Amino acid sequence: MVAENKSMTFGELIKLSKIEEAVEMIAERRAKEIVDDGIDEMGEFLKKRLGLDYEKRPDWPDIKETFYRRNIIVHNDGEANDDYRRKTGNSKAGTLNVSKSYLDKRLYFLTRFSADFSKDLAKKFMGASLKPHRPVPGFSRKRLEGIAGTT
Repeated sequence: MVAENKSMTFGELIKLSKIEEAVEMIAERRAKEIVDDGIDEMGEFLKKRLGLDYEKRPDWPDIKETFYRRNIIVHNDGEANDDYRRKTGNSKAGTLNVSKSYLDKRLYFLTRFSADFSKDLAKKFMGASLKPHRPVPGFSRKRLEGIAGTT
């Protein structure tokens, strides 16, 4: 069942041939909303909906800083602003750079986080343990829809 607060226009609905397409469209919109909100909101969503509290990770501040630095580089020509400083605790002013050392460290944090996240999802939804870098077998659309808040 689709969450009450999600809607589609009549024009969008008549373009679809199956109810599954509507569910998929709403799930995609919800996923985009979560991502667009920011990493802090994603962390809250994962904690509230899935019981996965990544804010307790020792590398969470680094993951957050990576996310917000990326936003500053893409959307603010690399110039640190008050929002970046407030959300990261970094008092740096001026242009933020990405050195090879910075990038190597961030890739390590994000790779480790991604592997842990995959294992946590497999354990939560399948009661299984995953070996690193293996696909999640049996991860059905229904489970994805539940994660997206559309069931």
